[in-house]
Order: sequence, then structure tokens, then C-alpha cells
Amino acid sequence: FGKLRPYLAKCAIAEKSGCCSTEFIVMRPHSIEGRFLKYVMLTPQFIDMVNMSTYGAKMPRANWDFIGNALLAMPSRDEQAAIASYLDTQCAKIDEIIAQAKASMEDYKQWKASIIYEAVTKGLDPNVEMKDSGIPWIGKIPVHWAISRIKNIATNLDYLREPISAENRENKLGLYDYYGASGVIDKIDDYNVDDTVLLIGEDGANLRMRNLPLVYRASGKFWVNNHAHILKVKPGCSYGYVAYLLEAGDYNVYITGSAQPKLSQFNLMRFPIVIPDFKEQVQIEKYLDKWCLQIDTLIAEKEDFLIDLESYKKSLIYEVVTGKRRM
Repeated sequence: FGKLRPYLAKCAIAEKSGCCSTEFIVMRPHSIEGRFLKYVMLTPQFIDMVNMSTYGAKMPRANWDFIGNALLAMPSRDEQAAIASYLDTQCAKIDEIIAQAKASMEDYKQWKASIIYEAVTKGLDPNVEMKDSGIPWIGKIPVHWAISRIKNIATNLDYLREPISAENRENKLGLYDYYGASGVIDKIDDYNVDDTVLLIGEDGANLRMRNLPLVYRASGKFWVNNHAHILKVKPGCSYGYVAYLLEAGDYNVYITGSAQPKLSQFNLMRFPIVIPDFKEQVQIEKYLDKWCLQIDTLIAEKEDFLIDLESYKKSLIYEVVTGKRRM
């Protein structure tokens, strides 16, 4: 059973002998069916109860003395086994649907990334004459497009950014977004930027994995810490087009560090790109806004579906292990 608060919902049966992290509470059932106990410990009600007993300020941990003395509703051993078998079957079916929904979401995300890449590197005219850009991640581009670098289309404002530790963030009113490498991570009562800019992650695994967006559009008043670069798009360039272009970029050659990948300011600003004229930038931006909205809507529907499935699974487990639902 996961001991740390963020992982209290993690509970599993070890099928083999082996080694275990000290951040787990390990128990051997002796008067209860182990599979039944696992499902009891996965109910939100049990987890909430344990959560209230956690100790430690920075890394709250579950208290074994509390868990060991928790009262459980115990059917007969045969009924425990029957309940566990029923839930094994039903949860496997739900997990399969969840896996399919997650795979579908990934397909949508790949589709979106493909549409963005094609539009910002090849344009919207399939019959346009092409030329070699000389940039490996881009390949061929329309013959009338220009080859450039980020420093020529955006000004770096990294001097504005400043980190604030979680302990020192004032959040009485929560007026302003606090940005890090992966977007908004908090709300605070002060700001260090009042502008319309693009934020691009400077460090972290997402630089290589790209599981989350790398570029964020930010406008108005907000705070940016030292894990995101701040770029002001220069006049004559479309803010939206540049956002899509930078999101499509392959920065692997420009990233340093293995344990902690980093995209330095120097490497970011010299990153090679291609630029059409302003009118075509705006056309591409509008085209991508339309398609990305449709795809994001599909992804959001899948996310809502996943939330409903997870909620149903938790409800099913709770109702069956407490006898409120008959098998």
C-alpha cells in the first residue's frame, strides 16, 4: 500500500518474492482474502480515512498504527473470494475500455501534432513548388519561404523571470497565474510580466518526451519562474503562427544534459526555423485554430469519458465490498 500521500491510491498484490521500497506499507493477510482486502483499500472512502491520519509536513506518510487498527466490514471468507473474483472480472473490462480510450486520445494528439507540423513547414497549398530547407527537422519547404532563426522573429525576455519557492508564494487572492516549464502550476498575488508573450519550457523530461505542450501562450499579468523562456514575437510576425511553429519544433539536437534535459537560452534563440510572409502566416494560424479546436474538443470528450469510467470503477468497488450492490 503506497505510504506517501500522492500515492495512497496505489495498492497491489505482490505475486512473487522480491524487494520493495520503504515507501510502501507491506502486509501479509492471514484472516482475510488478500484480493478482497486490496479492493477495500482502493475505495476512496478508505483512502480518505487514511489520508486524515498521515503525518509529516513536506512528504505526508500513511500511519500503519492507524491502518492496522482500522475497522472493516467482513463477510465470510467464501464471499470475500467471490467478491474479489467478480471485481477482478469487472475491473478488467473497465480497464480495457480505459486503455482503449487512452490510446484513442494519443491518436488524436498525434493527429494534431501532424497537422500542425505539415502546416507550419509545408504550408496549405499542396501544389506549391518546394525547395530543400537544409534543416533536418523540416526538410522541404515552399520555394518562397525564408529560412531564419528564432532570434530573428522573437525577442528574449528571460531577464523578467524569477522563481518563488512554494513556501513563499502569496496566495490569499490568487489573482495571477504562476508559470513553470509545463504551464500554470499555481496562483499567486503578484506578477513579473504584463504583456503578450510565448513561454517555452527550458528544462525537464518533457523537452524530449513531449507528453505535454512545450509552448504556452500567455497574455496580461502573470508570473514566470526560471524554468520557462519568455519570448516576445516581433512586429511583422503572427503570434499564433509562431506559437504553432515553435510547438512543432524538434529541439533534440539543441538540448543538453541527460538526467536533466535543458534547452538553454543561447540554443533556443539560434534554433533554425522557416517563415512565410505575414499574410500566409495568418492563413495558417486560422487554419490550425479551426482544426486544433475540433481535435481538442474530441480529446476533452475522451478525458471526460475517462473521468466517468474511473468514477464508475471506484463506485463499483465501494458498493460491492460494502455489500451495497449484489453481484
